[in-house]
Amino acid sequence: MTFFDKISETLSKGSKNIIDKTKDLTDIAKLNGQISSEENKIRDAYIALGKSYYKKYRNNPDAADAIQFEVIANAEIAIAKYKTEIQAIKKVSICHNCGAEIAADALFCPKCGAKKDSAKPEEEKKETGKRTCRKCGAELEEGTAFCQACGEPVEEENAETEEK
Repeated sequence: MTFFDKISETLSKGSKNIIDKTKDLTDIAKLNGQISSEENKIRDAYIALGKSYYKKYRNNPDAADAIQFEVIANAEIAIAKYKTEIQAIKKVSICHNCGAEIAADALFCPKCGAKKDSAKPEEEKKETGKRTCRKCGAELEEGTAFCQACGEPVEEENAETEEK
């Protein structure tokens, strides 16, 4: 064998080794990706199972799980509070029908057309010190007999408030 044949043979073996190593690394990466996918399925199933268990037993938790149930309940309360604060900053409310954001001064949801729920007049008067129309939620000036926004009589509301 000549010198060039030996070099050619060495290069050929070296490139075959590189090709084999590259194929092995590719196969390993593909298998690691499949493992990761299966681990994600397990994680998602654990989460779904935990949510299902929590919903089923949240009113009557096992003594061993009571602390975790309390952590979840407290976190849910905090999340609701933060969402309310965000709504106040953005001056919006959430549609009771579709969950869309509604401008504070809107009477109907722009997404689904549902009428915006407003607090009961007595509750809102306690919160803000002002009366609102029980039909449309518009703010009422003192001494008005009819809502300026929708024409609803407010006399009955005054009578109900005085009786209580």
